[in-house]
Amino acid sequence: MRSFRVGSRREPRTGLVLKSWAPQVAVLSHDSVGGFLSHCGWNSVMEALIAGVPMIVWPLYAEQKLNRPYLAWYLKLVLPMSEGGSVTRDELAGQFTELMLLDANCAIPKSP
Repeated sequence: MRSFRVGSRREPRTGLVLKSWAPQVAVLSHDSVGGFLSHCGWNSVMEALIAGVPMIVWPLYAEQKLNRPYLAWYLKLVLPMSEGGSVTRDELAGQFTELMLLDANCAIPKSP
């Protein structure tokens, strides 16, 4: 795995803080990634699918709102958040719990 040193710093108890864009493909390809909360942009979706990472999608605008039903209900590849700008903490926690429980039986095979 590539190092994330450029423009980043380690913070005690919170992990790594990046000051710029994260190398998303490298992050998604890491073995410790069990799921991905995505805005449902097509590039992010493709990167996660190629890496075999299960997703929760939470579209914000534009084509993202069209991608959500296609991926969630037609292809059954993602877990959707409810439509609208905000969700409750319990809803988000519930989706992550479901994602982690489905991970072993996910329709998206983990890349070798």
